[in-house]
Amino acid sequence: MSRSPRIGLSAVILVALAAFVGAWVVAAPSVGAAGRCQTLKGTLTSTANFTNFTTSGTISGDLEGSTFFQGDASSLTPVTGTTSPPLNPTDHYTGDLTITTKLGVLVTRSAGVFEFAPNGLGTQFDRVLSDRSTGRFAGATGQLYFNFVADSTLSGFSSTYTGQICR
Repeated sequence: MSRSPRIGLSAVILVALAAFVGAWVVAAPSVGAAGRCQTLKGTLTSTANFTNFTTSGTISGDLEGSTFFQGDASSLTPVTGTTSPPLNPTDHYTGDLTITTKLGVLVTRSAGVFEFAPNGLGTQFDRVLSDRSTGRFAGATGQLYFNFVADSTLSGFSSTYTGQICR
């Protein structure tokens, strides 16, 4: 039995068309792509003022400058649970973090969790506020993740951060 030349040619055309379409789909930018993104990491040291629920500090690494956090005191509440409560007293909170650099001001909305003594550990998730950021950060999107530990007074904090800023 011999194959029809038409079937062989059709198969070659079909394979070539599939390869072309596959390459075009891979190379095409996704709809709604955020633009150019930069991965960030570094450290932050800050000091708390509990009378007005703020911290101020210095950030280094991919972001260099000063920081100011204004917490929403009404959001500061204990984390509780009847079947699985935290092992140590733990609060959650929200607020705004302002990072001032030579290239502009990056403003984020924060949500965090902080475990009091004996460990003084915490983590915070920040979403970039594109409409409140300025300079290089105007219109940017993205998020930052902070992991921190408090000193023995629970008022000084050392943090590491990672994240992404997209323009």
